[in-house]
Amino acid sequence: MQQNPNQMSRPMSNQNFIGVPPNMTQSTHQSHEMPEFVDEEEEEEQQNNIVTQAELFKSYSEQNALYVNQCLNIFWFEYGGRKIGKLNMDIIKINQNKMRANQQDQDSECSDPDVEAARQGKHYVWRGVGKFKDEFAAHQAVVIDTQNDHFYIMGCNGNKNSNLRYDQKTIKTLSPMPCEKTFFATVFHDGIIYTFGGYDAYDKIQMNSSEYYNIRKDKWFNSELLNPQGKTEFKLHQSRS
Repeated sequence: MQQNPNQMSRPMSNQNFIGVPPNMTQSTHQSHEMPEFVDEEEEEEQQNNIVTQAELFKSYSEQNALYVNQCLNIFWFEYGGRKIGKLNMDIIKINQNKMRANQQDQDSECSDPDVEAARQGKHYVWRGVGKFKDEFAAHQAVVIDTQNDHFYIMGCNGNKNSNLRYDQKTIKTLSPMPCEKTFFATVFHDGIIYTFGGYDAYDKIQMNSSEYYNIRKDKWFNSELLNPQGKTEFKLHQSRS
C-alpha cells in the first residue's frame, strides 16, 4: 500500500524509553515553510481574541466555582527513573509572546528565550527541569492538588517512594501508602486524594481497595492494613486496575 505523501508520518517508537521523547527539548511537530504573505493585523487580532477568551473562561470558572484544572504547567516524572520534564500550557502567555515576536524585526537578536521560541514556532516544547535524588516508581499515578498547584506522585512496586509531593521546586517524601500497588486511578477533591483499585505485583492480582489520603494530616485512611478488624468504609464492587 502506498503512503499518502500529504499524510504526516508518525515518529518511530523507542522501545527502551517510556514517556516523553528522550530529548525533551525537541518538538515532535514537523516544521512548515512560511507562506509568501502573512497578514500581521489579522494574525494579531486572532491572538488577541484567544487571550480574551482565555481570560473570560478563567473568570467564569472562578465566579461559578467550576472544577477546572487551570494549572499553567504540566510535569512528567520518568517511570522508574529520575528525570522531571515540564510543558508550559499558559495559553495567554504563549499568545502574548507570539504578538511580541510578530512586532520584532525577524533579523534582530532576541534576548527573551520565550519570545525567541515563539518566533521559531516552538510554542509547546518539553523541557528538562531537574532530577530526583532517588528513582520514581514505575507505573505511578500523578494527581494534581488544584488548590495549591502541587503534584503528587503515588504508587510503588518494590520502590520506597510511594507518596511524593512536587511543589514545582522541591520534592518531599510523605506518609507511604498502606500497601504497594500500581495501575490505580486517583481523584483529588477538597484536600483529599482518593485511590481506586490497582494491581498487586507480588500476588499478581487486581485490587478493589480504595484508600484515601488526607493532605493536611499527611495520613492514609480506609485500608484493611490500618484497621485491626480489617474493616473499611468503602471499596470497589469489582477488583480492577
